[in-house]
Amino acid sequence: MAEPSIWSRLVGAWSLSPSLGGLALAAAAVVLAVGLASQWRDRGSDPVSETQGAVLRSTTIRVQTRLENLTSAPAEIRWEPVDGAAVYEVSVAEVDRSEIFHKTFTAPVLLVPADLARLLVPGKTLSFRVTARDASGKEVASSGPLSLRVELPVQ
Repeated sequence: MAEPSIWSRLVGAWSLSPSLGGLALAAAAVVLAVGLASQWRDRGSDPVSETQGAVLRSTTIRVQTRLENLTSAPAEIRWEPVDGAAVYEVSVAEVDRSEIFHKTFTAPVLLVPADLARLLVPGKTLSFRVTARDASGKEVASSGPLSLRVELPVQ
C-alpha cells in the first residue's frame, strides 16, 4: 500500500486536532496585531491622542505675490493672513529639497533679504513654502510647495 501524501497527512492532522488549527490561527492574529501596533508606534504618530479625538485639517495659504515668470527677485512676498496664526514660517529650498532659507515672522509678509535675493538667479527654480502656526506651534495652514523662479532674460 502506498504511503499517504503530505497533503493527506496535513488534512488528517487537522481533522484529528481542530483545536490546534484554531490555536495557530489565534496566534497568527495576535502576532499580526502586535506587529501593526509596533509599526504605528514607531512612526511616532497616534492621531487620536494627538488631537484628542478631533480630526484637524489645515487650510491653504494663498500667496498674493507672483512667484513665477519674474524678471528679477521680488522686494517682498505677501500672503493672505490666516485666522488663528501666531507666526508664519517661510522656507525656501533647492529642487532637491535642501533648505537654503528658513525664517519665522509674525506678519504675513517676507521682506526679501539680500542673501535670499542673491540666490534668485535667472533660470533657477526654487521651492517656496509658507506655514502658519498657532500659539502652541501647531500647523493651521500651509501654502504647500510653490515654484519661485526668475526667468532668463529674452535676447
